[in-house]
Parts: sequence; C-alpha cells; structure tokens
Amino acid sequence: MKEHGKGWVPYIISGPLSRGSTMTAYVDALLHVAVWIGVWVFEILTFVALSRHEENVYKDIGSADKDKSHPMAAVSIGSIATLAIATGVIILVLGAHAMTNGIEDGKLPPAATSMITGGLKASIFFSIMVALTSFLIFMMEDVTSVGTQERCTTAKGCASLSAGTLLAEEETFIDFIVVLLLLKFYGLSLMLNNLRFAVAADQPEPHHMVPAA
Repeated sequence: MKEHGKGWVPYIISGPLSRGSTMTAYVDALLHVAVWIGVWVFEILTFVALSRHEENVYKDIGSADKDKSHPMAAVSIGSIATLAIATGVIILVLGAHAMTNGIEDGKLPPAATSMITGGLKASIFFSIMVALTSFLIFMMEDVTSVGTQERCTTAKGCASLSAGTLLAEEETFIDFIVVLLLLKFYGLSLMLNNLRFAVAADQPEPHHMVPAA
C-alpha cells in the first residue's frame, strides 16, 4: 500500500488509486478520465451541431445575416470556457503531483478544488441554458415558416429538402446535448465523491466503548 497522496494520481482523479494500486482503483481512475474525455468530445460535437444548424437556417431563408452564429452558440462558448478552466486546474494539479513528492489527500487548497467543481457546475448551467433555449427555438421553427418554405415535421410528402435536413440536425443536437449533460453530471459526481473519499479516509476510526468489568 502506498503512502497517502503518493500514488500514481492525485486524489481528485481517484481517491482509491492515490492510496494503493488495486484493480478497483485502476478502474475508478480510468472511468473518471474516460468521462472527462467524453465530456470534451460531446461538448465540441454539440457546439458544432448547433452552429451548423443555424448556418443552414440562414442559408434556407436567404438572409443577409447568414454568416452570423447561432445565439445559443455564444452561450455554448461559455460552457466550453468554464469547462476549460476546470480542466486546466486538473492538468496543473496532475503536473504538480508528478513533479513533487505527491499531493497529500485532502491537501489541495479550497480555491483549486472550487475552480474544478465550480467550473464544471457553471458548465452544466450553460449547457442547460443552451438545451432549454434551443428546444424552444426548434419548436418555434417547427410551427412557423422559414422564409417562403413551410417547415414540415409530420406531414407526408414534404417538398422541402432543407426542412428534412434541418429537422435531422435538430435531432442530432438533442442527442448530443442529452449525452453531454449526463456525462457532466456523472463527472461532477465522481469528482465530489473523490473529494469526500479523501476526507473520510483521513478520519480516525471510532473507538468502541468497552463495558466496565
């Protein structure tokens, strides 16, 4: 068993692996890393899908503003920025852990852990804003006309090819944003539980009362 905080990774990545090399600890660490990678992949996919959809809407109506980005794409940038802050702090902690004797469990300053958990929570907030507002925009597009072409969602034989294309893009975006939010909530849960694990593991075991003879 390795000394607390002298393991392969700091406790914010995996509390169990920071204390010893076991199969469960490795699985815990790999799962946490995989979730963060998944968050970044779907964050980018969501942003691209959202931007592409609005670009096609502008092209469909022949607007002079077709080069403008989706209003919610700007909010999505806020999600990316706050997620980047949290990820950047994690990378700095990993570097400090590797170049020193290791970060002891529970010894990260609150400012650092707050930037990680706070950044991820802020990113979740932005993603929820993007999801809810975009859903409303999609619903409005489905019941109104886009330029001179009627948007068809359920009618058969819709003559507008762009309407079907835009609807498919909306469905793709919804898939991406749902997976993104699930990964973010799970990643936040993993991070918070690793922080709790470090604190709980350092607590002395309770002394059982021994009845008097």
